[in-house]
Amino acid sequence: MPDSLTIELRSVAEAAIERSDRLTAVATLGTGGEFVFVEPPTVSFVAQSSASGGIQVRGELDARIRLTCRRCLAENEESFVVPLEFRLEPGLEPGVEDEGVFALRPDGDVVDIGPIVREELSLAMPEFPECREDCRGLCPICGVNLNEATCECGSSEPDPRWEMLRKLRV
Repeated sequence: MPDSLTIELRSVAEAAIERSDRLTAVATLGTGGEFVFVEPPTVSFVAQSSASGGIQVRGELDARIRLTCRRCLAENEESFVVPLEFRLEPGLEPGVEDEGVFALRPDGDVVDIGPIVREELSLAMPEFPECREDCRGLCPICGVNLNEATCECGSSEPDPRWEMLRKLRV
């Protein structure tokens, strides 16, 4: 599959089109290292013409990612589905676009919805990945994973970074 998701304007004007493809160019998302894709995400959608002369797109994006927990640094895999629903409208100026409504800028006889789909995928990625909601993280002194074991390193010792506040409280 090419790295773009194109819709032929003539085909969608005649009848709704249904498509399913893999997104191979997800490396452009700039993940920052918190997660990697286990396999290329799959996008499935139906595109149909709207009464305004635009295109209505509905579908979903399935992805499986490998996350590194921000608290305990454990790796785990997670699957998720991102619903897709947006419109491409003719005559919209760039910057005037609204949530779920984008300017229809055809490139010849086709329109590329790949950037919109990749943006939706990028926005759906977890900002602060965690292995679970109640993750206890790592001990700041000995580094043991507190989800798997308890440590005896003297966690009753006060954190020296709070010393100035303790002095103010007295």
